[in-house]
Amino acid sequence: MALRKPLKAGIYTGPVPLTCARHVGCYGHEEQDARRFAQWGFDFLKYDSCDSTSVPRMGAIVKGLDRDVIFNVVSGGVMETTGKWARKAGVHSWRTAEDLGGAWSRIARDGFGLYGRNELQKYSGPGGWNDPDYLSLGYLGGGAKTPLSPNEQYSYMSLWCLVTAPLILSGDITRLDEFTLSLLTNDEVLEVNQDPLGKAALRVAKVDDLEVWAKDMEDGRKAVGLFNLGETKSTVTVKWSDLRIAGKHLVRDLWRQKDLGAFDGQFSAPVGEDGVVLVSLTPAPAP
Repeated sequence: MALRKPLKAGIYTGPVPLTCARHVGCYGHEEQDARRFAQWGFDFLKYDSCDSTSVPRMGAIVKGLDRDVIFNVVSGGVMETTGKWARKAGVHSWRTAEDLGGAWSRIARDGFGLYGRNELQKYSGPGGWNDPDYLSLGYLGGGAKTPLSPNEQYSYMSLWCLVTAPLILSGDITRLDEFTLSLLTNDEVLEVNQDPLGKAALRVAKVDDLEVWAKDMEDGRKAVGLFNLGETKSTVTVKWSDLRIAGKHLVRDLWRQKDLGAFDGQFSAPVGEDGVVLVSLTPAPAP
């Protein structure tokens, strides 16, 4: 007997006669199709909608199914404002920008640039999440490997974890190399994304191409990303004043899973081109 892998199944449709890929949509058959998807055992429904007025109808249908189905929406109009109304429409996660396509320029624009305005975080939290797009890592469509450098991939994954984005792999799961697998399975990094508090990180400091992002954790720690979006290696510093903390804190490198020591007032680290140092800060015990 074959072992069952712990995977979830998803399906794609939209409230149109034909989808963007010219496949039949669910226009006029929304409830019939949704019930059939649940009957087939699907756990995730991606709903590509150019018309946001159609989303609440499908949201109500999904809520009434006899199966728990995650409802993800790509809405028309100004996508970054979808979070203003999506929760009330029964949506569990919503796209905030166009497809990234695995391009670093788009990740910088619609990831760091868009989320760095510190406006979208107020919409995200338990039960409803901003979705900056799937993770284009490993081998992508057509068999080509991601064009992102190793540093860019670390930054990509770190930012998605910090802003509590859904972590959905867009690469070929049957061709995971050792490096990609390590990106996706670091338990201390995933813990940042899956923290029960569900708070998204804010960009707390920016000096030219150097950025600091910080996320509150349920256990009182801070998860902090020190990013260098420039073209040369640079030192990035996080100041305690930017985090609104004081006193000594224990710093741990989450990608390397290594304690770095106790620091007071600030912490600095050299960061490579388009790279990141992702750390956690824990108040040091009293002497």
